[in-house]
Amino acid sequence: MSLPLVPRAIRSRAIPTVTTSSATQCARAFSTTPANAGRNSDRSKLRGISALHRTNPKAPLLAMSKIPLPQPVLDKAKHTPIITAPDHGLWDFFPTKSSLRTPEEDASHGRAWHVSELRNKSFEDLHKLWYICVKERNVIATQAHERDRLKPGYGDFEAQTRDKTVKKTMSGIRNVLIERHHAWTEARRLAKSDPEVDLSGQGRAYRPAAPSFAAEPVEQIAAKEVATEEASPAVEKKAKETVIPPPTPKTESTVSPLS
Repeated sequence: MSLPLVPRAIRSRAIPTVTTSSATQCARAFSTTPANAGRNSDRSKLRGISALHRTNPKAPLLAMSKIPLPQPVLDKAKHTPIITAPDHGLWDFFPTKSSLRTPEEDASHGRAWHVSELRNKSFEDLHKLWYICVKERNVIATQAHERDRLKPGYGDFEAQTRDKTVKKTMSGIRNVLIERHHAWTEARRLAKSDPEVDLSGQGRAYRPAAPSFAAEPVEQIAAKEVATEEASPAVEKKAKETVIPPPTPKTESTVSPLS
């Protein structure tokens, strides 16, 4: 089968001819900067170091100190013994001089303080008892952390029971202080409305008012006492002179018996 013949004019318009571009024939780079105007390196070793931008030097610097660094002593026999004071304050957190107490030692404690017992204590006693409880809870927390590290497998229940007892005592102390604060607040509120109480802090706080009746002067009271003393002998003398006759006996009437 033969292909149809296409005229040359139509064939030239339908199939364009491929021509190579002049850019592919030129190997020159696309740049308008002359080759002689490029940046020249000044070979400076401090190039890029800035105190403002905190850039470190490129080359590592040598150590400036001539003293050699100390070497750790790994041999325990060569270690220097550490001597601590026997009365150091930190020993209060280790009563048995050990990091852990036995379950028997943790369980050997009494009951918590009742609120009725704490009401009879002064502020100084409550303050001391509160800090004793704080120190005891610190010891319990330290030993709990040590048990988590060593994993001995005992002592958790006894320590938690001891901690609950201490917390109950601290709760009672807090309740007593709250009661006293409420009582003081109520007393202060009543004192503000009392004219005989002065809360300014100048002089006495309680200043009772004068009585409603007018008090007699001291001179009048002394004169009355002297007059009473002078009049007492005359009264006694008159009482002696006055003779009171004895009462006359009554005569009994004889009544004849009825016949």
